[in-house]
Parts: sequence; C-alpha cells; structure tokens
Amino acid sequence: MQLSSTIDKIGYFLLTTIVVAAPIPFGSSSTISAGVVGLVLALCLLGLISANMLNEQTRLLLWTTAALSAVVVVSALAHARPWGMLSMVPHAWNDPNAPIAGVSSLPASRYQPLHSAGYVLIPLVGFMCALIYISNDGRYMRFIQVVLAANAVITMVCLVQYTLSPRSLLWTHKHHYVDSFTGTFVNPNTAATHFGFLLLVALSLALRQVERATPSRLLLPTSKPSARDRRILGALLAYAAAALVFGIALVLTKSRAGVLSSFAGVAAFVAAFTYFTARHKSSTTQALGASALATLATVAMFAMFGERVLLRVETLGLIEQGRLCTYTSTWNAIKDGPWWGTGLGTFQDVFPSFRSPACGLYGHWEMAHSVFLEGWLSLGVVFLACVAVTYYHLLRTYGRGVRDRRRFRFVPLCCLSLLFVLTLHSLVDFSLQVLGFALSAAAILGAGAGVAARKRRTEVP
Repeated sequence: MQLSSTIDKIGYFLLTTIVVAAPIPFGSSSTISAGVVGLVLALCLLGLISANMLNEQTRLLLWTTAALSAVVVVSALAHARPWGMLSMVPHAWNDPNAPIAGVSSLPASRYQPLHSAGYVLIPLVGFMCALIYISNDGRYMRFIQVVLAANAVITMVCLVQYTLSPRSLLWTHKHHYVDSFTGTFVNPNTAATHFGFLLLVALSLALRQVERATPSRLLLPTSKPSARDRRILGALLAYAAAALVFGIALVLTKSRAGVLSSFAGVAAFVAAFTYFTARHKSSTTQALGASALATLATVAMFAMFGERVLLRVETLGLIEQGRLCTYTSTWNAIKDGPWWGTGLGTFQDVFPSFRSPACGLYGHWEMAHSVFLEGWLSLGVVFLACVAVTYYHLLRTYGRGVRDRRRFRFVPLCCLSLLFVLTLHSLVDFSLQVLGFALSAAAILGAGAGVAARKRRTEVP
C-alpha cells in the first residue's frame, strides 16, 4: 500500500509536469522531445498496478485504450513485415521478385510504420495515465488549475515576445507565419486548437463559479460578503482572466478553421451549460430560451472580436483550394487500397503518386491536412474501427456524466465540447498529429472521462 501510494504521487506529478511541458518545445515535434515525453509516460504507466482500485467504468475505458494501443502496435508490425508467413497480410517486402499486382498492402517505407507508431501511442498512454492518476474530483480540479495557470503564464510570455519581436519564436528565429501568433508551436492552426481547448476549459470553470453562487450577491452585495463568496469571486475572476488571455491568443493566430471550430465549441458548451443550469429553476421552454439567448450572445461576441478571421474567410474562403485538391487526391489513394492501408507515417511517400495534376506542382505535402483521411489511408479499415470504438466509449462516458454528475456536470459538458472542437478541426487540419497538443488534449479528455465515470457519492462542493 505504501509503494502504491508513492507511485501514485510520483505518477501524478510526472503526468501534470509533462502535460504542461510537452507543448513548449515547438509542440515536441523533434525526436528528442518525443523520446523524453515517451520515457516519462512509460514511467507513469507503473500506476497500472493500482488499476484495480478504479471503478468499473473507468477500468473499461482504461483497458479499451490499452487494446487500441495494442492494435496500433500490431498494425505497425504487420505493415513492417519482418516475419514472413507470420505476418497478418500479404506483403511484397518478403519476396523482392514477387509481382506487385495483387498485393494488398505495401508501405512505401518498410519500417516507417514502426517509427511512427510511438507518436500515436503517446497520446493514448497520456489518456490512460489521466484515468489512473486523476482519481477524484479534488485532484481533477488541482490538475486543471495547474495546467491552466502554467499555460496562461506561458501564453502571456509568448504574447509579449510576439509584440516586441514578431520574428522570434521562443529561443529561435521565426521563419514561417510571421504575421500570426503561434504561441510555442510552429503552425498557427495547431496553436489555435490548443488555445481553443484552454479557452473552453477556463470558461467552464468560470461558469461553474457562477453556478455555485448567486450573481447578484457577487456583483451587488447587500452586506459584507462571506468568506465563501470571496473565494468564489476570486476564482471567477482568475478563470475569466485566463479565458481572456486564451481568447486573445486564439484570435491572434488568424487560423480560420482553428478559430471557427473553437468558437463553435464554446457556443455549444455555453448553450448546453445554460440549459442545464436554467432547467433546475424553470420550465423546459424557459431553459431553451435562456440557452438560445446565451448562444446569440456568444455569436455576437465572436463577431465583435473575430473580425479579422471573418475577413480572412470572406477573402480567402473557408478552405484553400490546394487543400480541397489534396483531399481529393488522398481519397483517390484510399480507394486504391481501402482495407489495409499503406502504413503509419507513409503519406509523404504515397501522396506524390496520386497527386492530381489539377493541384499544380507548388508545395510538398507531408500530411493530408485531415486526420481522418490520413488515418484511413495509413491504417485502412483498422482506423475506422478504432475511431468508432473511441467515439462510442467517449460519448457514452460523457453522456452518463452529464446525467449523473449534477454538481460536476460542467466537466463532461466541457469534454463533449472539446471533442466537438477536435472533430471539426481534425476534418481539415493535422493539429492532432502534433505530439505536444495531442498529449495535452488526450490528458484533459482522460481526466474529464474519469470525472464523468465516477458516482455522485464522490462529489465535493
């Protein structure tokens, strides 16, 4: 028991630290950063020895994620094909003299799937570790508060650097996207999704404080406020300030898809939160009316502060023609071998053979700019099955949390909105393929899933 308690404390500290640190070195895009992140998370997996202490729903999520990780590893090994007849699918790499015609799976780079598997496994392990170590509501609040506070400070430092030296990115020269704020990332689209996530989490905690107290007592106290009212007001101001920082950072990225998907998630969360809060004190019709008004207010605020983004959408369109052409070419590649895929990380090797002449010759596409299209191209139907299982369990868990966790309902509602943002942006970009953001998002969603899966008796005020 003493060993288990020690591992729990160390694992929780390591998880919180790596979730905060992973986005800093340019999204942990280098192999060295990825290796360090993977090593830390591997140490965190020692917490599996206490997995039997989790409730049934959390254990189901934990072992489902472990099963998905195993599928990724097996798929990568099957595409690498070092075992001859023991492999899962026919493969031309085993017989150089065999004709390519009729081969069902042939990755363009034989061992690339093995090299790329780690970048998929790390977010999955981060999700598992969040389930293990964010073991109660109090720990969830501490975890989220640390993540928000650290990221708020980091974002403010980056905003100062962007204002004073727009051609600098952390400790190096900024070569791309000089006119956009990218935070600690290289690409503004990834930065926008990251800030959108943090904005949603900060906003959920701020509205939670409003729900805990009567607004009139906070804003127009008729008598000296109690210690509880002062704590609530202080927390509300802190979360609102963090949300403001992330909102400013989000708009300055000028990412069309990132900003629009983030505000769509914010609008969805505000609408749902307002409805459930109002429903306790009024009729369904009145709650729906309040929800509609809150949504309109959110849209009006976006129209006010997102003018630059809306101008870019009006000028350049919602999606660039180059991306649309790339999606078509990627879809043609998928149709050429939809079952087994070409292997993780092989898009840049496969895509040139399917690139439509209509796309022109400008640019080198290393990613499909659509997680779903590239995933299907890489893993085939295995990817579709993994996506279906993932969404089923997440939606089921968060849905139960909305129903059962009345006091902490804001957590599953926030996670559903985060999942909505992630889905929208993954349709048209690759943010989820940037390790630093993927780990942060997976840990936040995992921590929220742990809260949603717990019973009401564990709630704290």
